Amino acid sequence: LIDFEKLGARQWVSKDAFEKLAVEDEAMPVPPIAPTPSPSALRARELLAAPGVAACREMLTACGVLAVMAASMPRFAASRTPYIVEVVSSVGFMSDYVLHFIAAPTEPAYASASSPRLAFVSSAVGLVDAASFVPFWVEQGLLLVGAPPARLDIFLMLRVLRVLRFESSLRALTLLSGIAARCKGMLVASGILTMLIWLLSAVLFYEFERGNERVNGAFESIPEALYYTAVFLAAEWAEIDFTPPGKVLMMVLCSAAI
Repeated sequence: LIDFEKLGARQWVSKDAFEKLAVEDEAMPVPPIAPTPSPSALRARELLAAPGVAACREMLTACGVLAVMAASMPRFAASRTPYIVEVVSSVGFMSDYVLHFIAAPTEPAYASASSPRLAFVSSAVGLVDAASFVPFWVEQGLLLVGAPPARLDIFLMLRVLRVLRFESSLRALTLLSGIAARCKGMLVASGILTMLIWLLSAVLFYEFERGNERVNGAFESIPEALYYTAVFLAAEWAEIDFTPPGKVLMMVLCSAAI
């Protein structure tokens, strides 16, 4: 018999039982120990938690959204004020993004990942933060190389995503991301069912209404039928002069929607 202490209590066991316990202990996986955050990550976390930083972030977000709106108004087209606000807010957004990137190892949401900073960059919050300043600087770079300003309106629309940087929006986005992760199986099943209803209905409308002059050629091809069927499924019936089979299909879709 071998005398040993286990979990604070002395027990007497046989040598065979002791060797079996030793083998089981060696086979038991050891949980990984999270590395200690670097001084730079801790310092970045301190800066983000400093008094007034959250209020400054909210103010920059509000100014950035207002600047985007003002830039689309003709009365401010010749003014430099929206552009100056854009530059200041974009620099602030970029600085905040860099600090969050450095401090990612100290964030509980990313600390357990193999690469906390990569986890932050690919997260919903990281993507929203990047969208708040990247479009502006890309647009400025394209203007420097002579790109026509009229073709850069897409960047103006992307900058509207700054509204998601408000603290309440970020909390809601984080909550929705968690819900989507937990319910992804149901969401995928619902998406497949929706796709089947859309495709089947479009093909049936194509078969029933092809050549029907009263619908103005809305179903002369499957892509056109897909477009109109998507409109129908949103409860907007842009065409109603169907053939009898088309009317039956319309009644089925309306009844299913109700």
